[in-house]
Amino acid sequence: MNFKSTIATVAFLFILFMVAAQTKEYKRYSMKSAIVKYEMTGLQNGTAKLYFDDYGMKEATYETATLEMYGMKQEIETVNYLHGYWQYNLDKKTNSATKSKNTMLESIVEGSEDGDLVEVGLEMFGAMGGKKTGKEDIIGKPCEIWELQSMGTKVWVWKNIPLRSETDIMGIKIIRVATSVVENADIPSGKIEVPTDIEFMEIE
Repeated sequence: MNFKSTIATVAFLFILFMVAAQTKEYKRYSMKSAIVKYEMTGLQNGTAKLYFDDYGMKEATYETATLEMYGMKQEIETVNYLHGYWQYNLDKKTNSATKSKNTMLESIVEGSEDGDLVEVGLEMFGAMGGKKTGKEDIIGKPCEIWELQSMGTKVWVWKNIPLRSETDIMGIKIIRVATSVVENADIPSGKIEVPTDIEFMEIE
């Protein structure tokens, strides 16, 4: 597995704790809305901000960071939207806009008999070798720690929201830690709606 595909896998593990469905029958979080701010260090140094509403049925993550690797630096500014089975990725530095169907998410939904997407996601995480290894408070929130040793990844989860994640891939570290959480926040629609004036290219 090369470094790029490994990063993609780590991103998927992060999303496992934030799965969604197309119908309001499912809820991704136990609260209607929230705003979570993160600090990123390691491979990427910067900040991220997560907005979600309708119990996570609509979501957007804004990231601004500097990627440092092999002595080279690259400025990153992205927005990632998650609406139902579709993911929309907007790279403001390269003006790249893509969308893709999350087939893994479909599998999670199909595997849920009672609408408990979290349970199915954790079962899949366990099938990959992941396991719960402990508990710890992050910014005052009691989290469960889930670890996937084969990927050098640990995730601290509170109410299905990742508040901390750490990955060490061949000595290259990726760390994301929440610095604040505003529960049941008033989310401006412009923050989570996919822009209609941008053409997103569909990719597999």
